Amino acid sequence: MKHPRMILVPALVVVAGLVASVSLPVPSPVRARTADGVVERATRSESAKPKKAKKPKKLVIAAAGNIACDPKNPNFNSGKGTKTACHMKRVSGLLLNRGRPRYKTVLALGDNQYVCGGLRAYRRSYGKTWGRVYEVTKPVVGDKDYRTTENAPHGTDCTNPPGRAAGFFEYFDGIKKVKPRPALGPGAGAYYSFNVPAGCDPANNKVCWHVIALNGNCRKGGGCEPGTPQYSWLQRDLAAHHPSDYACTLAYWHWPRFSSGPHGSDEAFDPFWRLLYQHDVEVVLNAHEHLYERFAPQDPNGTRDDARGIRQFTVGTGGVSHAKFPSADRLPRSQASNDDTFGILTLKLRAVSYTWRFIPEPGKTFSDASASPTACH
Repeated sequence: MKHPRMILVPALVVVAGLVASVSLPVPSPVRARTADGVVERATRSESAKPKKAKKPKKLVIAAAGNIACDPKNPNFNSGKGTKTACHMKRVSGLLLNRGRPRYKTVLALGDNQYVCGGLRAYRRSYGKTWGRVYEVTKPVVGDKDYRTTENAPHGTDCTNPPGRAAGFFEYFDGIKKVKPRPALGPGAGAYYSFNVPAGCDPANNKVCWHVIALNGNCRKGGGCEPGTPQYSWLQRDLAAHHPSDYACTLAYWHWPRFSSGPHGSDEAFDPFWRLLYQHDVEVVLNAHEHLYERFAPQDPNGTRDDARGIRQFTVGTGGVSHAKFPSADRLPRSQASNDDTFGILTLKLRAVSYTWRFIPEPGKTFSDASASPTACH
């Protein structure tokens, strides 16, 4: 082992009353003083080590729908659930890290509170479970939110005015963009868009996804067809956030356009799909079906399209209950499915690509994860 170069300097040593001059070794200087008196670290003769290349920036969001049981549900069990139902608390634990939100953004995919979205039910069930990540949640409304005592007689606080989703709007009132649009009719609204990460600008941020939340209650929410208020708003939003500026775009609402589940595919959302496809949207997230299903990228006709197709995930696994696939058959583009596991879908968003992973609740083993990143259009 080499020792640092030493310089001998004079020093005084007193030994038995005698003063003697000796030379002591001291380390070579590692600092120098400039002409203006500033002390700086001396340069080394060795070449500096090359810096490691920075990994591409990325962030992770989480999503699921069909979430919280009504407090009057026999399986509610003081919020703890039973073996097969009302697992909203266990699933919500996946969203936390030491009591704080684990993910930058959580997408609640509708039917967030059963059985009618009453405000008291939201506070007692959803609020004490998924509500623990309220500050990062971006919800969409489901069909249960528009129910009343007439079609949900045994639900909690189902006396909302018909067709207005009052509990949803009041509970999520603290989320700035989740507002009703009374000018469009009772219960209309809850469609909005935002960027992830919050406030990012594609001109200045390497990772900046545009995300669109839609109201799938076509008759009550603002319309899903060309010429309706919501569809016209979607046209404007997509035009204002063009893929030439935003490399990656995601949209979500409650009902799936394509499904192998008991409800089947819903053509009411064909106009959404065609418009999103025209604007090169990458991913669509839905719930409604109480199961998990992932599709290959496809065009609005359900034909596989790896170049421009939209990949759809159905994630109705937020905790309330399961629903079985009606048979072993799946739609042609269905690539993964499960009907007995609660959990969340996570998406790792990159600058020009994404990966996915379904994370099951504790005690379950089903998972679905991408083998490599999928490039954005």
